Amino acid sequence: SCRSVARQALMGSATDSSSPWAAAPPLLADHQPRVDFMFVGVQKAGSSWLHQALSLHPELILGRGEDDKDTCFFSYRYDRGYQWYEKHFATPQAAKLTGEVSTSYFPCRDAPERIARYNPNMKLLLCLRNPVDRLISHHFHEIRLGHIAPGSLADGISNNPSYLDQSRYHTWLVRWLEHFPLSSFHIVIFEVLFADPGAHLERIHRFLGVAPQRMFPREKINERRIPVSRTVDAVTRGSSAMLKSVGLGGAIAAVKRSGLQRMVSRTNARTDHESFVDDDLRDALYDHFLDENQKLATLVDIRLDLWRRHGDSTGD
Repeated sequence: SCRSVARQALMGSATDSSSPWAAAPPLLADHQPRVDFMFVGVQKAGSSWLHQALSLHPELILGRGEDDKDTCFFSYRYDRGYQWYEKHFATPQAAKLTGEVSTSYFPCRDAPERIARYNPNMKLLLCLRNPVDRLISHHFHEIRLGHIAPGSLADGISNNPSYLDQSRYHTWLVRWLEHFPLSSFHIVIFEVLFADPGAHLERIHRFLGVAPQRMFPREKINERRIPVSRTVDAVTRGSSAMLKSVGLGGAIAAVKRSGLQRMVSRTNARTDHESFVDDDLRDALYDHFLDENQKLATLVDIRLDLWRRHGDSTGD
């Protein structure tokens, strides 16, 4: 019966208990995962740029949610099941890999185990940004979306604990390593990536096992800005979504190439947003994340000098 098959699949899984990353049992014995790789975070660290860059590779297929690049399946929509999840990905052709770019998975307590159960061989991409800069960008993003009123960073942190939580990279990575070996990850530092995007994109391609190439977006995506008028901002973004939904993506590309959309966005941007960030609070945040960053550098054997405050000792 289906019940006995499911019970056997859950109980008769990998028996190699010597490995702390022993494969979690699949929910169904005959389920073959459609998704081969995944960008798991972090938010405000180049995910939109990377989604576009990976989509340009002829050997890669990128999924997309209803409203964004992120399906949020393994974080917020897990109850919808694998069939719902996999309908967001085109049928893979020969020699193609399928992947997802998400910003909701890395700081989700349940996502690592869920993803390991779905595909224990998942290749994981992780881009980490200076945690203070990421937090500040997160604040501006929440204001731009209208989730909070324009205000100080201190007010934003008081209102939204995830500002701090999502920047605790070592804490979250340790949780992931309970389900995946470090070799399953390709970790790139945001500031290093955009210093030479072509070279680092090639490294990502090699990690995924496809031919390296240097095709990537040449313009910034989701620039830091706070709109003067949220109505104008919503109309600009809503028009793009509407044109895409009726198959006029080419028209959107032409408008972007003309620079019209960027001109409207910049004209509608506030110029006082940096005043929302208090210098004393910025310094306090650097102190807050110092221990977390040092543990991360030791764990993944990487130098994080670019994340240090100006004037701080570089250390090891």
